Parts: sequence; structure tokens; C-alpha cells
Amino acid sequence: MEFPPKEWDVFPAEQFDTAVPRDPGDLGMELLVQIRDTGRAQDHFRVVLGGTKLLTAFLPMRDIFLVSESFPEWYIEYSKWPADVILARNRTTSVWVDMNALIKSQDVIIRDSKKNLVPCEEVLDALAKEVHISSKPDCAVRWACGIGDQDKMVLSVQVLPASAAHLNGRPITKG
Repeated sequence: MEFPPKEWDVFPAEQFDTAVPRDPGDLGMELLVQIRDTGRAQDHFRVVLGGTKLLTAFLPMRDIFLVSESFPEWYIEYSKWPADVILARNRTTSVWVDMNALIKSQDVIIRDSKKNLVPCEEVLDALAKEVHISSKPDCAVRWACGIGDQDKMVLSVQVLPASAAHLNGRPITKG
């Protein structure tokens, strides 16, 4: 979808909360805005995702956790289906999620530099042995959409070395 589009499609207001991308293909994203009877935009919007392509990000653990140089060269394979990425109403991002919790629940895959699987327990043990300013290395991740260089909507993964509770509680990183 180009932004702004050349023409706008209008749907009944009742579909605003349940609408999905109409023809997403591999990956589709649509911006939904409610319009008043007068033709002026209301103060809220939704971004919805859909598609058949699994979204996957490869995150080097040394870059996203505050760890020592001796920490193993492991990579997090973070995957999600587009329909499972929930972007809150009036926001272009999902909520922050603790990477440690994703590792513990085995919702991510950890690989070494040769692409071999690393057991999650081994990763959690290695993280627990790291000593830093905080009591343990934390990291949080979220999905974010925006407008790219070629005026197309883009989706990206954002990662910060802090707990999700901390980031979700701060106005500057909340949305």
C-alpha cells in the first residue's frame, strides 16, 4: 500500500474493530481511520496486518543484551505470523515483551554461529551468569510499523536492553 493512497475505500463503521487486510498476499498492512459523518477524521486509528508469510527476525544476542564479550555468539530467531502481531488502537507498535520470557517459554529459537540449535536452558543459564549493573540482563522486543523510504508501509522489530515492565511503564517508550 502506498501512503497516502490515490483513493480511499470506505466501509461501515461497525467493521472498524474487526477489520483485517482485504487481500494481504504474503504480507499486507492497512491503516484504518474512522471518519465522522462530516468527512473529518476522528481521533483514533488502527493498523492491521495479515498474510501467509511467517515474519522472522534474526537478533544477535550480544547486540541486544548487555553481556560481556565472552558471551557465546548466539542468535535469536524470532518468528510470528502477521495476524498474531497485534498493534494497539491509536499506536503503531505492539506492546513490549520480555525476551527472557520468550526464551523460557521456548517461543523463540536460539542458534549458534553455525546455525545449530542451542537449548533454551543453556541460554538462560548463560544469561544468569552475566554480571552487570542490573541483577540480570534484560531485553524486550516489540513490532513497529511506519512509512519507509519509498512511501510504503514497513514493519520492523525493535529491541531494547531493558525489561518489558520498565519500557511499558515509560511514556516515551510506550507507543
